[in-house]
Amino acid sequence: MAGVTVDSTINDETRTIMKSSLELLESGIKGKITTDYSDFITLGLFSSQLSNIDKAVNNLCTAHEQFITVINENKNQWEQVEKDVEKEVEEYTDESDTSTKKRRTSSGGGGGGSHSYSGTETQEVKHGVSVSTDDVKSLIGKLDDTTSCILLMKLYGLCKDSVTDLITNPEKSGILLAYLKKILGDTTEDLSQERTTESDAIQKELLLKLGLDKEDLTTDEGKANVQKKVVEKIQNAPEDESEWNKLVYGEHTRTIKILDGEWVVAKTAITAEEYESYVLSHGVKQDANTAEWGDSCLAFAGAHAYDLYNGTTTSGGSAANYAHAGSFEDYMSDNKQEVLAKIYDEIMNGRPMVLQVNGNKAGTSRHFVTVVGFKKGVTSASSLTEEDLLIIDSWDGKLERMDTDTSRFMTSGKDCNKDYSGYRLRVFKNA
Repeated sequence: MAGVTVDSTINDETRTIMKSSLELLESGIKGKITTDYSDFITLGLFSSQLSNIDKAVNNLCTAHEQFITVINENKNQWEQVEKDVEKEVEEYTDESDTSTKKRRTSSGGGGGGSHSYSGTETQEVKHGVSVSTDDVKSLIGKLDDTTSCILLMKLYGLCKDSVTDLITNPEKSGILLAYLKKILGDTTEDLSQERTTESDAIQKELLLKLGLDKEDLTTDEGKANVQKKVVEKIQNAPEDESEWNKLVYGEHTRTIKILDGEWVVAKTAITAEEYESYVLSHGVKQDANTAEWGDSCLAFAGAHAYDLYNGTTTSGGSAANYAHAGSFEDYMSDNKQEVLAKIYDEIMNGRPMVLQVNGNKAGTSRHFVTVVGFKKGVTSASSLTEEDLLIIDSWDGKLERMDTDTSRFMTSGKDCNKDYSGYRLRVFKNA
């Protein structure tokens, strides 16, 4: 068949076998030729089918060659299209420096532009949460009777019937510390379980808070008493974990599961989830009217924070006209961690706020969003990072995370060529 190549080198033994086979075939055909023609008819039909298959293969090869030719002819054109799209993504900003976020693709022309980005789609997360030993120490120091029971229940969920051994055996103190970090929300894949001086100290402090430090663990009776008390505490743990969440994150926050993660959010008059639905259904966002509202990201972000906090529902037109601008004041610092610490304090006090972020992929223009919470597992202002934040983006009105390849990120005035250098928040006055 066409396109098939055969090795031309045939050794003597193969020649002999082929010659013998052909002679036998010839003899068999001659023996049939005077008596029965059915085999020849069958052979003819078979030959015809082989011919058809050969033609089909030839046609397929020809079509494949043509397809490859078309791809090669258009390759340069596609490469140019990709370059044009990438250039548009990197350079496009609206007239007031408030437009696009980092994103995979975009469409539309100048001005407000349209953005084919969805913050709710599943994306690869770039940043996890690491709970520090100091966070664990702080937690243990705040434990009371109710939260102690909840903690033991959580430990039981991780290690089942070895809780007593875990909290009393010094050789297990490293494992205990790793479990405590996981309970607080650590998402580190490989937590160290090695015993250290710090892990020993934490184990002893936990026994003290549980009221088990007086038992003589060198005797069977002491071990049995600890076992009994641990079981009683686990049985007395309440199903409602509100006291636990209040202990770890304060009374002005709540925890939610959304966007493939768990979050600590400000406990506002309207929940962030309910408010997102209102914003999307009523068009209280920039891209609902890009012709007029393309430069109003600060106004919308402020309206979103105000509505969440006060339980109101500002209209799109009022939001675009800075209906609640007088309720906020700037908080700025050249130190990013100071601004993040302020964000932590505001959320812990139940107050959303406005944050300046990138307006284009390079971060040379600015945009404003509403911060509503951070990742569960962040238990101190010093450990909060920008990639831990949960926001409502004033552009599309959606709840979005800030730790993926298409996320917003913090920018300073200097980054976006403004006459101030610091990272900028807008927080409620006299709060």
